[in-house]
Amino acid sequence: MIPKQPSTLSLCVENEKVTACLAGIHSREYTNVLKNVKDILHPEELDYFSGLKYERRKLSYLLGRYAAKVAASDYLNDKKLTKIEIFSGLFNQPVVRHLSFDTPDVTISHCDDIAVAIAFSPCKIMGLDIEYIAEEKLSVFETQLTESEKHMTSKEFDTVAAGAVCIWTIKEALSKAIKCGFTVPFKILELKKITPVNDSAYLSEFKNFKQYKSISVIFYPYILSIVLPCKMMVNTTTSSMLSYFNQLVY
Repeated sequence: MIPKQPSTLSLCVENEKVTACLAGIHSREYTNVLKNVKDILHPEELDYFSGLKYERRKLSYLLGRYAAKVAASDYLNDKKLTKIEIFSGLFNQPVVRHLSFDTPDVTISHCDDIAVAIAFSPCKIMGLDIEYIAEEKLSVFETQLTESEKHMTSKEFDTVAAGAVCIWTIKEALSKAIKCGFTVPFKILELKKITPVNDSAYLSEFKNFKQYKSISVIFYPYILSIVLPCKMMVNTTTSSMLSYFNQLVY
């Protein structure tokens, strides 16, 4: 049995309704996906996958492609995953190729045992990132925080590690949304404000990119952040997102 169906995010921009499709997969499903790889990967993807030598890279590639293709499949309303190709663009960003004229943009993120992806209209701009909350990596994440952001981690979060990782995911999600990756200093992506919505969700604003906002959800030991334009209103509750990812993880 191949993994879970995607969760659909309901979004609206002013009076226009938009749909973004969010999907994830846990590494425990890797064996199932691998058994069905010929029913999942496009021939071009399968050729690339077959040439990979290292198991860790094969796992990362296949889980990431699966999540992206399931999300794109839901967006396109085409359940034939082999008809959907995800290839790398000029900046190594994932690009969807499909017979439809309305192909979505996708963003993919990997973290230890999980791969997640979101498919959305190319007329909109979104990005996402997921990370594992690891105390032992705190010093690495803290090097990318401004003094103001360090204050946020101690004020708004249960632990400094959770705060540092959350801010990292927000910045990385923004870098994917604007397709710059890590080619710019992290300080340019600095947060202006982060506000708790409840015990497991946060809303954030940016100092230099005021047209964007971020929604972050914590499902321990992971944090997922989605960056989107400020005008886009998310109708799906953070509790629904948490429920989906808790089922995915546990």
